[in-house]
Amino acid sequence: MTKEVVITGLGPVAPTEVGKEKYWDALREGKSGIRRISLFEPNGLACQIGGEIDNAWISDNDFFPRTPGSRSSSFIIAAAR
Repeated sequence: MTKEVVITGLGPVAPTEVGKEKYWDALREGKSGIRRISLFEPNGLACQIGGEIDNAWISDNDFFPRTPGSRSSSFIIAAAR
């Protein structure tokens, strides 16, 4: 059985940048979005570094008002745009 996949677009939401052009530029420049976790206190965890989507990249006001759970939804909308 053959399954086909069709890619209809590219809308990265990454720790370095949001959006295709900015994302590719960040890759070419060797930018890293890996740093100490800041969205919660990681003390006591075995690993305290990660690639977070910084609120600076996603402005809820650009998409819809902040409501519980809107942060992850705003990633989806940002990627679609």
